[in-house]
Amino acid sequence: ILIAFLWGVGVYSLMYKWSKKISVGLWAVFLSMFGGSFAFILRLRGHEGLSLDSAFGVSQATPALANPPFATSIVIVIASLFALHRFLSTRETKWMVPIILCLGLVTMFKVYAGMILIGAFTILAFFEVTKKRFVIFKTLAVTFFVFLGTYGIFRDPASGLIFHPFWPPHSMVIDNLTWYGYIEKQYTYSQLSVIRGLIEIEVYAFSNFIFGNLGSRLIGLLALFLVLYKNRKAPSLFASIVLIMLLISFLTPMLFLQTGKVFEIIQMDWYALFFASLFAAFGFAALFRLRLPKPVKLGLFVLILAVTLPSAYEHYRGYARGDIMPRKLSSPYFASMQFLASQENYDATVLEMPRDSNINYWHDKNTPAITAFGNKRTFLANQFIDFPGTDTTKRKQILKDIFALEAISPKDSRFAPLSSNIKEELVKHDIVFVYSPHPLIALEAMGGIKVFENEEAVIYRMKN
Repeated sequence: ILIAFLWGVGVYSLMYKWSKKISVGLWAVFLSMFGGSFAFILRLRGHEGLSLDSAFGVSQATPALANPPFATSIVIVIASLFALHRFLSTRETKWMVPIILCLGLVTMFKVYAGMILIGAFTILAFFEVTKKRFVIFKTLAVTFFVFLGTYGIFRDPASGLIFHPFWPPHSMVIDNLTWYGYIEKQYTYSQLSVIRGLIEIEVYAFSNFIFGNLGSRLIGLLALFLVLYKNRKAPSLFASIVLIMLLISFLTPMLFLQTGKVFEIIQMDWYALFFASLFAAFGFAALFRLRLPKPVKLGLFVLILAVTLPSAYEHYRGYARGDIMPRKLSSPYFASMQFLASQENYDATVLEMPRDSNINYWHDKNTPAITAFGNKRTFLANQFIDFPGTDTTKRKQILKDIFALEAISPKDSRFAPLSSNIKEELVKHDIVFVYSPHPLIALEAMGGIKVFENEEAVIYRMKN
């Protein structure tokens, strides 16, 4: 709730300062928080299986809060833009303090946001140096040390980018617009050297990816372009920096994959849609300042709502029905969390067990829920960051050993040595509690005391 509030108020404050117009601020809040794609057109054409949100390959604004690092980083991006605008307007160096904090810390929440902000500010710094203004350059130098002291410590040295140009539109048209037969056409046109055909399928892929994801923002951007063309007005320095941020966030995933979670870099396009929303807000405000009859303006407003909001429908319906967030505060799940929170202190480490032995899949999908709701340090959970010195392979092996122990009889010759090894590892890592979705008979045989049980979980206290 706090992040959503800061997002909305932040965007309005930024856009009002930038434009001096209430209408621009309101349009920016609407588009940045509820903007959608043209995916509903595919549904109207009979393609029922496609998502109203991400049919064109990029998730829209509505599910953003389901990704807390992204939503938090947007608030930091807004704060940095606000501070930059005030600095460029007043040239008061006090605005460098929030800029340093925003640029230095944003990568701890979302590294993509850091790439966008630091990249754009670096370009600005070089421009300022050509004008013999060195404040931004000094600010970047201080930011660099803040960056090293935060993200620089926790970053994965093996992470990097892989040059793979134009994979987003190609992947989108192959996976989602299957009826077009992109692969077959590409193969045929390549074999027969039909250049025109190759150009046509690329135009189809790129136009659907770009215009489909922009959705109603496209209307605002076209209106803004016409206004600028008519007035022969060049963009301000601040507008140019925001445009650079849009280009970085769009072009980087267009040209590169990343190591590790290869396709996750598509999230950079979420920022591109955010920046596009800011520009589109100017266009919509200008559109409604035209001297049009009120019924025409009302019809235009309803039309914009009608083509913007369908992407939000699926998610809000899911929220209302409880499909997306099924765990209520009164649920057995939160009862188990409340029990953990009431036991000892944060350092009483919890080992969480998966529902089945597919441990790698569980770890990839798992969240730091026990840390958040149970107020306990966890032995193995996906924290969205790799902590130095943590060998997740060895930690996963302990879970595998517990599953293996469950599968054999206490009378089996393998039980005693395996049990002894597990006990040794639990003591070594100071495991106090084991949280399991089902009873662990072997764990009880090892001396684990069942201290909590309901339909959601069984919690054991281990003797150290």
